[in-house]
Amino acid sequence: MQDDERHIIWSERVPLGKDLITMPLVQITVLLGRTADQKRKIATRIADAFVEEAGARREAIVVALHEVSKESYASGGRTDLRQVSQIGTGQ
Repeated sequence: MQDDERHIIWSERVPLGKDLITMPLVQITVLLGRTADQKRKIATRIADAFVEEAGARREAIVVALHEVSKESYASGGRTDLRQVSQIGTGQ
């Protein structure tokens, strides 16, 4: 497992003939601020879902959490998260 301040990669390579593969690959973008423990728990639950629901082999599942700052996140062309959270609410 590789873990730093901005990303958590949970990956093991699985042999497929002569090659090593990592599948499935799940990439999630989240706002900065989660602890390493929270990120580990998120990755574990996502892997659990693939094992239980899709029959994936745990050692083949890759979960990548990509953290972005509030200033680097926009929805509907807006970077003010207070406004973003109100999109679709009619406010």
